[in-house]
Amino acid sequence: MTEGAIIFVPNIPSDDKFSVATVNEKGYKFSQIEGYEGHGHIIHVKDVKEYSYGDDTLPKKIWSFPPAVVRIRKVAKFKTFLENSYFKR
Repeated sequence: MTEGAIIFVPNIPSDDKFSVATVNEKGYKFSQIEGYEGHGHIIHVKDVKEYSYGDDTLPKKIWSFPPAVVRIRKVAKFKTFLENSYFKR
């Protein structure tokens, strides 16, 4: 993941919500996480926003993939959401 990439995180902070964020200049790295044993995936982000699932955002059923990093295949729905919600200040 590189700076400027948009990430969607289903069911965070709760089962009825999802989060959207932009990868910042530090990007992604795989390294040891302070306070934990071993290594992990670290994605540095900015502009984190939370949304409830719904007709005016994204339906919960669109999250048909497991909670892992995947490329979004239903691009049109996500682009519409980003233009109408996330990018509006």
